[in-house]
Amino acid sequence: MRIVIFSLIAVIVLGCSTEGEIRVINYSEHPVYFNIQNHDYVLPGVSGNSVEGTAKTISVDTGSGFFFLGGESKSVELHLEGETALLRIMNAEGQWEYFVNTIQLVEPRQTTKVRVYPTHAGIIVVNMCETGTISEVAASKNNSNFIPVIDYDIPPGDSAWSRLQASTPEQIVVYVIRIVMDNYEVYEFYPEELFKDQQYRLPVYF
Repeated sequence: MRIVIFSLIAVIVLGCSTEGEIRVINYSEHPVYFNIQNHDYVLPGVSGNSVEGTAKTISVDTGSGFFFLGGESKSVELHLEGETALLRIMNAEGQWEYFVNTIQLVEPRQTTKVRVYPTHAGIIVVNMCETGTISEVAASKNNSNFIPVIDYDIPPGDSAWSRLQASTPEQIVVYVIRIVMDNYEVYEFYPEELFKDQQYRLPVYF
């Protein structure tokens, strides 16, 4: 009996661990990549005309509590970016500001939801060459100068992606994509305008 009583007192005094949750919901048609507490996660895009989004829930230890009481809110760093999506907030001038790093406040026994909506267009380059390496992918919009959008090597069999500014009915953005190979050969492609959540898939066979 004394052992039972002592064990009960220990539970009451020490309490038990409490948890909250972060639930990331992806409403874009392309993957979203995020990191919470040094763990990497990938959320696939939605398919078809689904409006529910794809979701991943992560448990976060918020400290010790007593039964349904106690525990403390915890600030958790979140790094997140998608192939056609970013986190965003509207500034005082009514303009969207985009970011990849944020702090989420997690409450004990509650779920903090992070909703990710498409904000950009995108490009994914797939190197289908047997030997050649792609050394740079650059983009020109509306006949402007070419700007690198993927500035690292893409070896044979590998792929890389980048977000691009999306066209809108009020502002059409026409793209030219330039591929630079490791032997300095240059090729250009013309996806023209790309709207929000559209991704231009470019297989390279040279």
